[in-house]
Amino acid sequence: MELIRKLDSDSLIGASERDKLIRQLSHYHVELYRDALTGAYNRRYLEDRSRQKKFTGGAAMIDLDDFKVYNDTCGHDAGDMVLETVVKVIRESSDSNDVLIRYGGDEFVLLSANADEQEFYRKLHHIRHKIHNAPVRGIPVSTFRLASAACTVKIHCWMRRYTVRMF
Repeated sequence: MELIRKLDSDSLIGASERDKLIRQLSHYHVELYRDALTGAYNRRYLEDRSRQKKFTGGAAMIDLDDFKVYNDTCGHDAGDMVLETVVKVIRESSDSNDVLIRYGGDEFVLLSANADEQEFYRKLHHIRHKIHNAPVRGIPVSTFRLASAACTVKIHCWMRRYTVRMF
């Protein structure tokens, strides 16, 4: 996209065509890196980002326990509502330095740049409490496990070790 922005008047397309092309490519960028259901970033975003930069801050894997029960007993629409509720709760408990990623079906990664370790743990406990008490069609969302660590390594290194510390 940077190349397109640098196109000048000597190029084959005019300014309005260039702007239109940038808008179209921006839309594809959003589709490439966003989860269609929740609007959170997706696993591809995390994998691409982990190859590009070193990350310093808090990182947590959020895994919903017994999520399959929701889909099996209440249907996929109810399961989708659980996922949307979880994302809403996490976003409401997050700040502008946090990045939420839907890693897999019911697994999310929360990255908090330059987070203080104690503050990050408090935030995670607050999120767990809010999710646990968030009703979906009158059914409370089950508890979830957290795998967390303070990181100064590349994200993908942490992701390989995330199951070590669960609480």
